[in-house]
Amino acid sequence: MIQETKPDALIVASRDDTHVDYILKGLAHDLDVIIEKPMVTNVDDVKKVLKAEANSKGNVTVTFNYRYSPIHRKIKELLLEEKIGRITSVNLNWYIDTYHEASYFKRWNRLRKYSGGPERRRLRI
Repeated sequence: MIQETKPDALIVASRDDTHVDYILKGLAHDLDVIIEKPMVTNVDDVKKVLKAEANSKGNVTVTFNYRYSPIHRKIKELLLEEKIGRITSVNLNWYIDTYHEASYFKRWNRLRKYSGGPERRRLRI
């Protein structure tokens, strides 16, 4: 598909454990890759992505889709314009209903093989 459509960039929004495959394919075609968090689910995949990015004309950008909502974009604009003064501290409280949390852990997210988990090894690049 990349060869046929010749995109300017690749946006990846698949299950977490599949991110690495799409990132590597995009970088192999010298594309910029925009990936929703998490970039990958384990240290070995981080190393693969960093190596592929170093050998590619493309760049990897990891995003968090919530930051692009209109209200948050406006807040960032006001902060950058220093409309409310100099920021010295930020505290975020995110209140989610119990349905969302319960739903999240009934899907594939609950399985470490798909969503990763804490790595016990140190990253050595």
